[in-house]
Amino acid sequence: LGAYLNFAKSRGTSVGSNTVVQNGDDLGVVDFHGNDGTDFVHAARIVGSVDGAPGSNDMPGRLTFLTTADSATTPTERMRINSSGDVNIGSSSYSGIGERLCLTGNGLVTQSAATTNRALFGTFGGSDLIIGTFDSNNVKFRTGNTERMRIDTNGITYINTTSNPGSARLSIGENFTSRNGLSIKNTGAQGGGQYYALFYNNADSLAGSISHNGST
Repeated sequence: LGAYLNFAKSRGTSVGSNTVVQNGDDLGVVDFHGNDGTDFVHAARIVGSVDGAPGSNDMPGRLTFLTTADSATTPTERMRINSSGDVNIGSSSYSGIGERLCLTGNGLVTQSAATTNRALFGTFGGSDLIIGTFDSNNVKFRTGNTERMRIDTNGITYINTTSNPGSARLSIGENFTSRNGLSIKNTGAQGGGQYYALFYNNADSLAGSISHNGST
């Protein structure tokens, strides 16, 4: 074997005694300090800890990574890997909301601020794949840094447009300002009837339609 470091801890009070450790006990710490011209200041830390109730040949553990912010003198936790293999960055635990970035066995949760711009990707609590947001934000799909599709907070889907003529449930078109494309809705009146599909070819010109009562 090559060289390695081995950190071991017992709660015993004498050398060689065996006393079980407890959940939350730190088993080993690696500290990094730098000299500021006067003394050494704490810059970073890696901690190995017990992460659950130990048992016979059972020692759940976690790793915690801490760094010191600019103008600070003590390190702050930045990342944690727990005994389940969950990775939390910017948060010490996963609660489903409130995370800056949380990678878990269920998926990914991100947040750019305390109460806004939260997003999720995963199978949270079930087998279905979930993609979306926690807050009142649209889900947008982009290619070439250009929006191609969105699903807004009302469940309306837009493809190649961000405009919604006639309260449609689905809008497809390059530019609905001039009403070019397809608009699909479940209720509403157009030309005296209720239509599921409206086809536009230019501003306010209805090229064709399909209604639930058979008229076009």
